[in-house]
Amino acid sequence: MRPQWRSLLATAGAVVMGVALASFYLLPAIYEQRWINVEQVLSPGVRPQDNFLFTILADADHNRFNLLVSVVAIAEIVVLVLAIVVSHRHRLRRAQTALADPVAGSTAGVAARWWMLLSAWGAASAAIMFSFSNVLWQHLPKFRFVQLPFRWLLCMNVALAVLLAMAARNWISRLVTCAALLATLIVAGHLTQPPWWDTAADIREMADFMANGTGYEGTDEYVPKEADASELNKNLPRISNDSGAPIRNEMLAWGPTEKHFTVHADAPQNIVVRLFNYPAWEALVNGVPVTTEKTEITGLMVIPVDAGVSDVRIYFRRTMDRIVGDIISVVSLALLIIIWMKPASINRISRVVFLRTQRPDQRPDQPPGEDREMRRDMRTTNAGSPTA
Repeated sequence: MRPQWRSLLATAGAVVMGVALASFYLLPAIYEQRWINVEQVLSPGVRPQDNFLFTILADADHNRFNLLVSVVAIAEIVVLVLAIVVSHRHRLRRAQTALADPVAGSTAGVAARWWMLLSAWGAASAAIMFSFSNVLWQHLPKFRFVQLPFRWLLCMNVALAVLLAMAARNWISRLVTCAALLATLIVAGHLTQPPWWDTAADIREMADFMANGTGYEGTDEYVPKEADASELNKNLPRISNDSGAPIRNEMLAWGPTEKHFTVHADAPQNIVVRLFNYPAWEALVNGVPVTTEKTEITGLMVIPVDAGVSDVRIYFRRTMDRIVGDIISVVSLALLIIIWMKPASINRISRVVFLRTQRPDQRPDQPPGEDREMRRDMRTTNAGSPTA
């Protein structure tokens, strides 16, 4: 097989392995999109076309932050270009030196392929942050759900870090470059980004809301399908009737994945739990599973109970997509460990096991033939000794 095809197959295998390792959250993220208003991710202000570098909208706070990110991105792109140029010159000089040395020439060929891959990756990551790439954001499958093009700085910085190490031969030049990038961030942040608008009182208020059960205002994209969180009554009790009036209850547990309480009802009725009714929630009334419903506008959980005292338990169960994702990730991790082990190490382990079963007195690291030679030398020495 040609080296080029071997490299492509290795890259494809690495991508598949990476996806498999991340299946424990990728599969739930893909499958459970049908539960939520995922379209709200692309609301105005957080769409890709609103967040390319140096994009200006009718939102002063957005524009200031975008300017800060854009200045930092341009500084990193400039350093990336310089690193590509300088490392290319170093590579050409090494290639000329390696002409007389076949071993060095082979090493230079491998380095050249890595340089080309890193340069292409860095350039593509930089280009995708500018508005001329909008056609890709709109038409590549699910690409627009990345939302913010400058998130590709994370990918570009991988190539930048390696290419900078290839271009800067000493630590002084590397430290100077990093210091310049850090100074760019500090100066740009000081000039463009105002102080954070939340005060200490605001933080205390949010902490109090979490402590007393009021909760916090979430984002629209994670609200259940066809539900509108803006219509929620923040003063709604945890357990209420259809009209929002509190019902006599005793709260036993209110955790992230489990709720347990008792309800005292005068007649059979539906109770409303201040909890979004996602499909993974499972409710039991007096130990018997019941079918839950949800309120029309807010999507809160509705549970039918009989007259008298009812023991209600609500669990967030592990759905099949999460179980399958966990299994794929564990199997992939085990496979990666097996692949990572060098064949020589596997052969060594096999040889050690074989020798221990055949000759318990032989050292594990001793070759099979060495044991016979040592015994022959010992017999020769004993034969020539005075006591022989």
